[in-house]
Amino acid sequence: MAAPESDSDATTEYLILTPDDWLLAREARLAALRDSPEFFLPAEPHESSWSAAKWRTSCRTGRWAVARLNGTVVGMARLTHEPDGPHIGWVWTDPRHRRKKIASELIGMLLDDVREHEVFVWVIHPNPDALKLYESLGFERTKEYQELGTAGRVEERLRLSDATSQR
Repeated sequence: MAAPESDSDATTEYLILTPDDWLLAREARLAALRDSPEFFLPAEPHESSWSAAKWRTSCRTGRWAVARLNGTVVGMARLTHEPDGPHIGWVWTDPRHRRKKIASELIGMLLDDVREHEVFVWVIHPNPDALKLYESLGFERTKEYQELGTAGRVEERLRLSDATSQR
């Protein structure tokens, strides 16, 4: 089991997952897909059908940060290394725990790994709360958009030019 990375209050624990923690990654991702399917594009095949091996691979190829409150997953974020640079994605907080800086803490933990690199995130529109979160962390809107394959939806790319200044 991953060790807590930090503990901003007595009951919320923040973890960086290892491949052996794949069940926590699965729990977090499936909770996000259930809660906010309009903002989380499922993989093909859908993550609910992934094997343990596929989840372990996901934990190896990306860095997962998860928040738990009293043993229940209440937030997640994932960092992957894409051809155009580090990418923060799959950021989610349980609706009952939003606006408590959980997402900010999780993203900050991941930014520690990519100092001195430009980092990017895609935000599916409309999602003003996500835009506000990323802008509060120093991400800037790029005016770069891409269409999603579903009913004219688009997402916008935001970038953080210097992750070092954010922690």
